[in-house]
Amino acid sequence: MRLAEPTPAPTIGSVYHAPAANASPSASGTSTELPGSSTPSVPKPSTPADEARLAIQQGQTYEADPQAPAATPKAARPNGAVDFGACRARPLGHRDQGQVIDHFHFCRWGIDRVVQLEGDGRVAGTVTFTETEVGLGSVGTRDIQMDVQLTNVKPTGVFDEAAVLSWDVTAAGSPSAQACRIGGSTHPYSAPVAAWPDIFVGYDLRSPKGSGDGIDDIATCVWNNHYMAIGAEGPTVWSDGPEAGARFDSSTYLARPAAGAIFDRVTPYMTYHLADKLVVGVAFHIYFALNLPQFTFPPQTINRMKRIPGNIRATPPSLIHRLYAGYDAAAEERSKENRAEKDAACARLTRPAGTDCDEYPFASSWEGAGLGDGNFSVMYVDSAQNQKAGSRLSEWYGNDRILNRDAFGMNIVF
Repeated sequence: MRLAEPTPAPTIGSVYHAPAANASPSASGTSTELPGSSTPSVPKPSTPADEARLAIQQGQTYEADPQAPAATPKAARPNGAVDFGACRARPLGHRDQGQVIDHFHFCRWGIDRVVQLEGDGRVAGTVTFTETEVGLGSVGTRDIQMDVQLTNVKPTGVFDEAAVLSWDVTAAGSPSAQACRIGGSTHPYSAPVAAWPDIFVGYDLRSPKGSGDGIDDIATCVWNNHYMAIGAEGPTVWSDGPEAGARFDSSTYLARPAAGAIFDRVTPYMTYHLADKLVVGVAFHIYFALNLPQFTFPPQTINRMKRIPGNIRATPPSLIHRLYAGYDAAAEERSKENRAEKDAACARLTRPAGTDCDEYPFASSWEGAGLGDGNFSVMYVDSAQNQKAGSRLSEWYGNDRILNRDAFGMNIVF
């Protein structure tokens, strides 16, 4: 258990009542009463395919800008340095799914409550509170650090400041229960209502090496928090908060250490700047391909109009998927096909001195030229710019743990 002095809570401008997955919003915008049980319920496991679907469904994205500082995962964070106030200042954190800021940072906050009912269904008392969750992924280890703070704790009715408020967390792993374990905390954790604003609870989500699937040893985790109060009339049932998800891997082909843990219910997108002289040629080519595909080379035909994928700004966003040639036989074959189709197209163009033939979608994507649908573009660009853009893409794959078949988008700005 890690205890620390909390940061001051800012004024809350709206009320959030964290629902369970089957709770529906009311007309006022707050949620219906939380269902409960005598023990905290365990969430259903979620496969990597489920997590990928939720990333699209929830619509969360983040920008991977090679000109911006790299994300700071858990490995570089001093223990106990939790800024709960910074999370509460994020409007997007004030949702059931919270905000996946990037693969290594998670924030969620809102107002929740537990309820004591009389035998006839009338409310005998409540304990309301603001819950703030801050999460950090990691590089080099398969664990995620979560910190939870309960503030603005207000008892009513049969509850007073001497009442006990309990917090707990449950988790489910895939492909097996061993793929995600809770560590680093005694749970459930209980304290008098009056004591909660002066503490926070920390725990880890851990995935042992070898507990996942495939050459990347991929495992996923779903978790949610639970709350219960004990007052003069005994305990309430446990109320369930919303779920969140994470992914663990032990990939050996990334530039960063061969293990990591990320928040995966998000779609990243890579940004190149047309004003950046180091990559301007590649940035222009991608911009041209995404926005004017009908004028790219190879030319489209009357029977096959070109629609080049990867535009994160499209509605809905158009995505591409990373291809790692050494992943398996299918990946190796697609990589060869990408190179062959790209080289055949480039051979039909005149090569100016000092240039390389750039292709988009990238050779390192499953949507590359080898897909065979004609939805790609080649263009000769300055060799140094092409190589710089390629190295940035490769570095980002490693830094943000973009694995084979992970989805992402592209963004070109002026």
